[in-house]
Amino acid sequence: MPDIISYKNLSADNLDFGELKTDGTYQDTFMINIDGERKDIQLTESIICKYGIPRIDDYHETDDKRTYFFVPLTIEKDLEKTTETKEENSKRQAEANKLKEVMKAIDAILSTDEFKEKMFGKARVKKMEYSPLVKGYPDEDDEDAPPEDELPLKIKIKYYWKREGDGIGPSFKIYKKTDAKKLVEVDTTTIPDIDTLRSEYIKYMRVTIKPVVRIQGWANKKKGTQKCLYGAKLILQQIAIKERAKSGGSAKRCMFLDEEV
Repeated sequence: MPDIISYKNLSADNLDFGELKTDGTYQDTFMINIDGERKDIQLTESIICKYGIPRIDDYHETDDKRTYFFVPLTIEKDLEKTTETKEENSKRQAEANKLKEVMKAIDAILSTDEFKEKMFGKARVKKMEYSPLVKGYPDEDDEDAPPEDELPLKIKIKYYWKREGDGIGPSFKIYKKTDAKKLVEVDTTTIPDIDTLRSEYIKYMRVTIKPVVRIQGWANKKKGTQKCLYGAKLILQQIAIKERAKSGGSAKRCMFLDEEV
């Protein structure tokens, strides 16, 4: 298992990039390493206040279109809804601001012409269009106007259910905080489908989550003279979950994995 680095200690200047692999069916990929090694990134502790795992609907007709959730970058301010103190809420917003700053620094490097030329070749620089990790709400009246807010950070659930023959359950690890204040690994073979994950584990407003993700580069296959999108995605590797109290409090918050959640 790769080492884990906190997002607080992640510098975009310490990223290095592998060669573009073109053997994929729909997308090309490239490795993104940290300090010359394959490391996973521990994100901020979060509450899913919107944009959780999607329900089945007209936009998400099958399970393979529901393999993601979002970490908020703009924290819900309604304390009655979040059932936390003002100090806890402010702390979560400060941590989200730091996470946003780190992700935007990665966006700044990957979006440069210098990066495009190195990764895709000089002839494709003008044809490649970067899709950022931190996306802004569009201003319909002014395309150049800065966004007032940022969309939440998308976390991809890769290979959501294990392949046939490997048993059921998600392919990432889940840890739950028990009454004894210890992290216990969940037997994921007891999670038969994505709806169970959505209702019992990565739940709207009812749990605190701490995801650990792997960052990977991607690029759509080139199609003639059309522009191609490329970017980076955050792929869930493991997640710590803590059931939330029904009222605000001042419970100690700690790092996952080497300390209590």
